[in-house]
Amino acid sequence: MVNGDQKMMDLATFELIFFPILSNNCYYLLCFDIKNPSIVIIDNLDMQERNQTDKHRKECMITASEVKEHLVRYMRSVRHINAELVEAQTPIRLNLQWYTTAMDSGVYVMRHMETYMGTRRNKWDCGFATQKSKLNKQLLMAKKKYAAKIILSDINLHRARIVDAINSQAI
Repeated sequence: MVNGDQKMMDLATFELIFFPILSNNCYYLLCFDIKNPSIVIIDNLDMQERNQTDKHRKECMITASEVKEHLVRYMRSVRHINAELVEAQTPIRLNLQWYTTAMDSGVYVMRHMETYMGTRRNKWDCGFATQKSKLNKQLLMAKKKYAAKIILSDINLHRARIVDAINSQAI
């Protein structure tokens, strides 16, 4: 959380800014590299599996352009040195090795935010297996991990109540 921290507000310490996007019941990720300006769309679902592929591509590009417009406006307001460079970027969709038809897009988005470091596109690996049985185990573990982090987060207003309920169930 920013909480008035000037370094957080002016984006001076940031290299990457992630925007999770929900479209047609599936999540994908926009990543703005503001240190080495670029904009990437990270979408794990195979475009052939998406309904109306061309429509989805257009929606991704429109959304990326709208988010870019707002981000650049903010960057200008805090006099960020790379505002114009970010504005000049055209979003590109990353070609991933792990396209899937799974409806675990939210888990993929969280994993992508965890592992994508602006790495060269052909060298990035989010760590998920391509073998279905191993992947299913990894997805289950990731779901548990992310759920625990969300539930136990200090900013979760319901944390104490949930922890108390869990402790009252303990043997």
